[in-house]
Amino acid sequence: MDDQRKSAYRNLLYLAMLDIRPVERLGTGGWWSIAIHGRREVRRVEWAGAIADWLHNLALFSAHDFRGFDEQRFWREFEAIRSGYPEFGPDRYRARFEHLAGAPPALDAEPAAAAAERGTSARSGSVDAGAARAMTSVAPEPILRAALRVVHVAAYTTRNWTYADGWPRQQVYDLWEALHVVPDLVTRWRPDAERELLGYLDEYDHKWPAPRLRELYERRPPGNQG
Repeated sequence: MDDQRKSAYRNLLYLAMLDIRPVERLGTGGWWSIAIHGRREVRRVEWAGAIADWLHNLALFSAHDFRGFDEQRFWREFEAIRSGYPEFGPDRYRARFEHLAGAPPALDAEPAAAAAERGTSARSGSVDAGAARAMTSVAPEPILRAALRVVHVAAYTTRNWTYADGWPRQQVYDLWEALHVVPDLVTRWRPDAERELLGYLDEYDHKWPAPRLRELYERRPPGNQG
């Protein structure tokens, strides 16, 4: 998998965080709002949990440079999201990926020949050379792996929280407020970016006792973990 494709997958994590983040604000209109819009709000919580469930392993594979990542399985799982939650516009995940990768996802039912019939090729939808260079300016591997490990833990922690009644809305909001920019930051790295990254982690850690984001980040994954 080339760097542009890896960057496109990591950008999906950023998009997912933007979808998950508003969940914290549900029900803030009082009990009467929940009574009127309750089913819609329940669906939004279910959507957030489904997205986290779909993408939490992507964060882990991203942290390990996509070793062992099964693209076809990933997009098969996407079809379940697409059919289960059409009202939330899940097709934009695939559209975002195709735009950034410059090619369609690898699907069992859609080899390159079929993609050509759809009028899609490796050239169509590709970004210009300058944008491509920006997308591939990724963080050094130890930092990349550590940062995406933090995102992975946050994703499955959020998923588990949403299974229970009375899950911590404010904590979910604060967690993703701190982390939603991380996948984008590590794919557009610059010399002072780690200081910015640590600032986001510390902001959450000052508010909540767990998960300890900076501790997770500094506990760098070993090189042979996949």
